[in-house]
Amino acid sequence: MTGRQHSRGADCGRVCRTGLIPRCFQLFKSVLIYATAAILGVAFFFLLTYLGNQVAYILTKYGINRLIENTQPVIRSNFDVYQDENRNRLIYVRDECSDDDIGPPFFLHIVPVDMNDLPDHRKQYSFDNLDFSFAGYSHEYGGTCIAVRYLPEYDIASIRTGQYRRVADGFYQVWKGRFDVTGQTSG
Repeated sequence: MTGRQHSRGADCGRVCRTGLIPRCFQLFKSVLIYATAAILGVAFFFLLTYLGNQVAYILTKYGINRLIENTQPVIRSNFDVYQDENRNRLIYVRDECSDDDIGPPFFLHIVPVDMNDLPDHRKQYSFDNLDFSFAGYSHEYGGTCIAVRYLPEYDIASIRTGQYRRVADGFYQVWKGRFDVTGQTSG
């Protein structure tokens, strides 16, 4: 050990005994300041994320509530299905839903007015297949489950939708509904 290093160590001990912050603790102080700043930064990020989600929740919830209050569902079943006023979205709503309600995949089959609007690979079936899983298009608010699915831009003649489960010999339809562009429904 050199005399200079030894004297620095002796300085630290002497300053510590007098109650002043020694130079040897400056590194500790800097680390403490940076760690506190990092913790506050992370907390601030989570606070902004939470507030952003709350704002999105309020805006989405308001739009959905307005739609539900001003229109009748085009399908009433396990999920009530609404078509928005612009006819470019379907909104699936289920109050007090559970994992069993949202687990099965949804089928969404769009029959166009003009079959030439279908993609080439769908023309043989005479409908567009927009099947989806709840997780990819959903929001959950206090026990209410909402899925929003945008519709193609072409003119639509009818829509068939519902949910299905895969079983050993094929598929089992949990629920289904159909409606045409006039909004008439049938099971």
